[in-house]
Amino acid sequence: MKDRKKLYKVAYIFQIISCVINLRYILLTYSLFISVYSIALNVYSVNLGFVIVLLAFCFIQLAWMIPMTIATKNAMNEVTPKNHLALGICTLLFQSLIAGIFILVANGTRVNPVEEEFNDENRRNDLDYI
Repeated sequence: MKDRKKLYKVAYIFQIISCVINLRYILLTYSLFISVYSIALNVYSVNLGFVIVLLAFCFIQLAWMIPMTIATKNAMNEVTPKNHLALGICTLLFQSLIAGIFILVANGTRVNPVEEEFNDENRRNDLDYI
C-alpha cells in the first residue's frame, strides 16, 4: 500500500513539473506571437498561422494535463486501489513518459488482502473491543 502511494506521489510530482514546463512553452510562444505580430504590422505581412496553431496545441495539451494531474492526486489518496490503466496510458502519451511509467507500475502493485487483514493497526482495533 505504501509503495503504491509512493509511486503515485512521484508520478504526481513529475506531472506538476511537466505542467509547469508546458506553461513555460505557452508563455514563450505567446511572446513570440506578440513580437512577430508587432514586426508584421510595421515591416511586412507575415502568415501567423504557425504561431497560432502552436499556441492552440499548447493550450489543448495543458487542458489534458491538468485533469490527469488531478486524477493522479485522487488515485494517490484512494483507500481501495482501483484500476488506473487508462490514466497511465494517457499520461504516458500526452504528458510525461516517466510519470506514465510510474502510474502503470503503481497500477500493477496490488494490496494483498491477507497482509492488510493482519496488520498492526487492525490488531490494535481488535484489541479495543476486548
